[in-house]
Amino acid sequence: VDLGGLSSAVTVTIESDGNLTFPEGVARANVIFSNAADVDVRSDGGGSISVNANNIDVLGGEFGGSSVAAGILPESTSADAQAGDINLNATGTISLIQGSSIFNQVDSGATGNAGNIIVNTENLSLLDGSQITAGVFGTGNAGKVEIVASEDITFQGIDNSGLPSGVVNNVASGGVGNAGNVVITASNINLIDGGRISSDAFGTEDADNNAGNIEINATNNITISGATEFAGSEEFFPTVIFSQVSSQTGTNVAGNAGDIKIDANSLAISDRAFLSSSTNGQGSAGNIGVDAATSVSLSDASSIFSQVNSDTKQEGGEITVDTVDLSLSY
Repeated sequence: VDLGGLSSAVTVTIESDGNLTFPEGVARANVIFSNAADVDVRSDGGGSISVNANNIDVLGGEFGGSSVAAGILPESTSADAQAGDINLNATGTISLIQGSSIFNQVDSGATGNAGNIIVNTENLSLLDGSQITAGVFGTGNAGKVEIVASEDITFQGIDNSGLPSGVVNNVASGGVGNAGNVVITASNINLIDGGRISSDAFGTEDADNNAGNIEINATNNITISGATEFAGSEEFFPTVIFSQVSSQTGTNVAGNAGDIKIDANSLAISDRAFLSSSTNGQGSAGNIGVDAATSVSLSDASSIFSQVNSDTKQEGGEITVDTVDLSLSY
């Protein structure tokens, strides 16, 4: 599926592979998915989506959030099955709100490999539990998630069921395979009130499920802040959704957590937010490297940690912080 919006009448070229080529120098129009709109190309292999526009809005409504989906359906039983990619290209802003989603996954009961999700934009906002997700619910490997924004990225809030806004690349409970990597580049990156970037492998007990690596690059600042109480809860800690950058393997899973690499002008972590690479299974935790040109600050019970399950013989990873000004305050 190839979708695009142009603000004036021009010639659009249809390539031999069926993809559209939009002329340079022509202003793009907006593309909007709303009120449970669904673009879905999941199959037993192939199936790609490309969207080219000024602004791309994936919105909710009376009937719920909208979605853009690719991946492998349960009809596939071949380990060689390969899903296509999702490419979003916006000259303006990409916004997902009200629990909307973009996902590329191997469905439960399916065998094969998910495709990649590639996003290029000026600004990106994921709000109210909206997510960009690459995942494995069956058997196979997840693709990578790569996001480039020339200005700002904001992941903020949770939905009514406690689902956090952000980017998730995972092997779900019951899945078998490896999570993919997450690479995010922007001017400023803000994770607020439950925002999340994660590559997790929960998988299947005794299966070798590995989490992916996370790389985050900001030419200016990265802010990771806040925790959100889940509505209706009488307990604080069990129901708080932390702002986090995590790479974590699930309990009793024989796999390794990935590395986390952060490169920015400054990094500020506050109000119980954290960075972690850890394993509750039988594998090793990953390394965490922070390179901030001016400052790194942790405050209000925030943390950076790499740890392993107390029952394993594996090791936690190294934590390296390279900066001019380091501030730690409770």
